[in-house]
Amino acid sequence: MTSQAKLRQLLKYLDGLDGQPFVWGSLDCHTFVMRWVDQVAGTDICAGVVGCYGTAQAARDFLKGYGRTLVEVLEGAGCELVPEGELLEPGDVLLAPDLSEPWERSHLYLGSGHVVSVWPGRGVRRVHLAALKSEPMDAWRPPLCRR
Repeated sequence: MTSQAKLRQLLKYLDGLDGQPFVWGSLDCHTFVMRWVDQVAGTDICAGVVGCYGTAQAARDFLKGYGRTLVEVLEGAGCELVPEGELLEPGDVLLAPDLSEPWERSHLYLGSGHVVSVWPGRGVRRVHLAALKSEPMDAWRPPLCRR
């Protein structure tokens, strides 16, 4: 799949999400990227998460009992770690550990140094990678985006 085709597919996913509010258990960092992976990989990983929590504390409690990290969920859906130094491609999932919480900050790479993310109090927003203050991140490539 070409970079332009990946970008078109990602923009189709994002259509209507720009500016949507952050909602725990519905449109948060994890559900945002899980839905993207479900769309491109034909999986249903988000179904076991949506609606299971509605606050930050409930998310903490849910994750303690969930038994898998987001990385493990992505690997189970066929996502592969992008080797360090390899160029990012539209649709790549970027994960940064949140050192104060049991979850990862999650972003979707758009291309040209831009990502789209969802934040509490800000909702879904497109930003430049520089706005993320160079936080250490790993990139994961969903199956369809590798073609």
